[in-house]
Amino acid sequence: MNVKHVKFSGVPPPHPLIKTLTIQIHTDGTGDPSKALAEAIHLSQGKISDLLALSKEIFPEPASAESASGGTAMVSDEGSSPIIPGSENA
Repeated sequence: MNVKHVKFSGVPPPHPLIKTLTIQIHTDGTGDPSKALAEAIHLSQGKISDLLALSKEIFPEPASAESASGGTAMVSDEGSSPIIPGSENA
């Protein structure tokens, strides 16, 4: 995440019988590991928000066929027209 004063951070493999997760943060001695973790979380949230916005821009949610027909729609392998149960094309 490119956080200042952090030399290494990671999560060692947990023991299968112990349900705890350990996060290791090694600093250069001048930074506080707790503050580095908080900064990394804040940076991660920003990057995830950017990725989510980009993915919604590239892959917009399709209009729901259920709201248009009042039922469930499926797409057949033979074409791109929806198959609506209970209609003539089913």
